Amino acid sequence: MGPVAIVSLILGHGLHELEEPKLADGSQNPEYVKLAIAASFFAGILQLFMGLFKMGFVTRLLSHPVLSGFTSAAALIIGFGQVKHVLGFSPKSSDNLFLVVADILTRIGKEAHWPSLVMGIGVIIIMFTFKNIPQLKKLPSAMIVVVVGILVSWGMNLGETHGFKIAGTVPGGIPAPSLPSFPQQEQVGPLLTLVLVLSLIGYMESIAVGMVYASKNGYETVPDQELVAIGLANVVGSLFSAYPTAGGFGRTAVNANAGSKTPLAGIISGLLMLIVLTWLTPLFYHLPKPVLGAIVIVAVTGLFDTAEPKRLWKTEAYDDLMSLVVTFFATCVVGVETGVGIGVGLSLFVLIARASAPNYVVLGHVAGTTAYHDIKIMEVAKPVAQHVIVR
Repeated sequence: MGPVAIVSLILGHGLHELEEPKLADGSQNPEYVKLAIAASFFAGILQLFMGLFKMGFVTRLLSHPVLSGFTSAAALIIGFGQVKHVLGFSPKSSDNLFLVVADILTRIGKEAHWPSLVMGIGVIIIMFTFKNIPQLKKLPSAMIVVVVGILVSWGMNLGETHGFKIAGTVPGGIPAPSLPSFPQQEQVGPLLTLVLVLSLIGYMESIAVGMVYASKNGYETVPDQELVAIGLANVVGSLFSAYPTAGGFGRTAVNANAGSKTPLAGIISGLLMLIVLTWLTPLFYHLPKPVLGAIVIVAVTGLFDTAEPKRLWKTEAYDDLMSLVVTFFATCVVGVETGVGIGVGLSLFVLIARASAPNYVVLGHVAGTTAYHDIKIMEVAKPVAQHVIVR
């Protein structure tokens, strides 16, 4: 359990519609933080409620093609949302990805901070090199890039003398337990819509990775019990200023490859994070933002799914392919939450359409045998007198 890429990115995008992450002086907006923590609390309550009342089946409303289209579109939205750190200027804010791209293309020549752009592109190339060379795959590329970026920024004083944007002061220390602050009245509706999306997506990723390792290691998962566990984790986390979390593929894979077998591995990871929060946050002051933006851009490329549309095209599953394509473009044009809603609606439409027109055949008897076959396919299969046999 922990921060998951798709959940984190959807949360950041959704909250940006309600509050700005930063104040005018560049400091963290406390209202934005309060909304993130409240989202964790509400997501936990919703997941806990769904688990206790055996509602895990609800996640099936998001079919795999719909989820693929949504995730690919979210990856593009999030990737372009990070471009501002690489370019050195903030593009126009819009739910329509195509308007954002058009704004970037019209302004890049005049407003881009070219040293930041060179650094960002360099980091992207380095990280893809790590990913594609077998000897380098196991190395922690993001950590290496961050450490090198901090050292270069500190040594050359990039923030003050060369115009680079840097992370600045990163708050440290262990948050004291407290009840989350509830959102303002006008923010409740949009926040709950966002929480519903986060809860379903986070649970689906969690149960998917759980089933993968249950199959590998010979044990079973209980979907509704997983909902209860994830819900409790989010509720308790919100008391310590956490935002919504889930079970992640990447972290679980690293954990499994390291030989972890029990929850003790999570306890050790948590203790290490407490050490970082208590003593090591000042080390991140000089981290260049182009490095951070490039790392996120590389991370979301793994969320872009090209295999699923190819598979649906080859297998002639055109109704599922339509659901994927419509969800993808809807999410790109009208935003993440509305895109998911449209995807769920399409899933239900396809389900009802299939149920209302089931596939059936009339069977005929093959003389001299006990076999019955489709009379449209096999000429030797003849209708049975005074009976109609339907499969």
